[in-house]
Amino acid sequence: MEVHHPHHPTHKKKWSEYIIEFVMLFAAVTLGFFVENYREHYVEKMREEQFIQDIRKDIIFDSLQLSKLNFQNKSRRQYYDSLLVIYKKGNWQKEIPAIQKYNSILSGKSAWEPRQETYKQLISTGSLRFFSDRKFVEELKEYEIQLSKLAFRRQRFLQHMYDFYEPINQKHFITLYDRPEDNYKVVTGFLNGKKNIENPYLSIKKLNHQESFDMIDYMSVVTTAILLESYDNQSFIQPLLEQSRRILAYTEAKPQ
Repeated sequence: MEVHHPHHPTHKKKWSEYIIEFVMLFAAVTLGFFVENYREHYVEKMREEQFIQDIRKDIIFDSLQLSKLNFQNKSRRQYYDSLLVIYKKGNWQKEIPAIQKYNSILSGKSAWEPRQETYKQLISTGSLRFFSDRKFVEELKEYEIQLSKLAFRRQRFLQHMYDFYEPINQKHFITLYDRPEDNYKVVTGFLNGKKNIENPYLSIKKLNHQESFDMIDYMSVVTTAILLESYDNQSFIQPLLEQSRRILAYTEAKPQ
């Protein structure tokens, strides 16, 4: 007996169905692309905002330290001017208490280091690409370059003080008063902005090894130190303070 299998004809799709499937597939791929692109953009934006706040913290720290350094340098210049008056009179032997007072301030050596951790991280990880404002990036780069230059110049100043100033200071001047609390009082008074700093030892009338003290050599060493600081103030510290204000103004406009 002959068996007949039922015939199942294959459904032939219309061309419109192919178009609909293609459109749906295209829409799904396109939507996925836009969602992934949006997610990456969102992540980058969040990273940018976090980096901006980290930069802001570093620059606030730097600007406070720069302002302090600026104040100290200007104060030291005032004491140098007073010392210069004594030198020009030509009778410095009669002004030893005043010289002791001025020297106690001028011999100070304030170390300074910029805070560049965030910027170094941005450079090492290539994260500067997250910043959408290229003008801000260029401003930040220039700021960091000038910070590094100032740090180098501060090391040069300290080297001058240790190599040339300190030998004179140790040999001829009383660098530490007989009572440590008096030395502490004078130094902290200067750092806190006290203008009329009194020398606790006005009765001192001679320098140590005064017979070998060379006032011309001493003034040459002091003058070089003050010139180094004055140049740094004018060429680096004050411009950096201006730059820091511009960068902080930019970060203030960003979400906190």
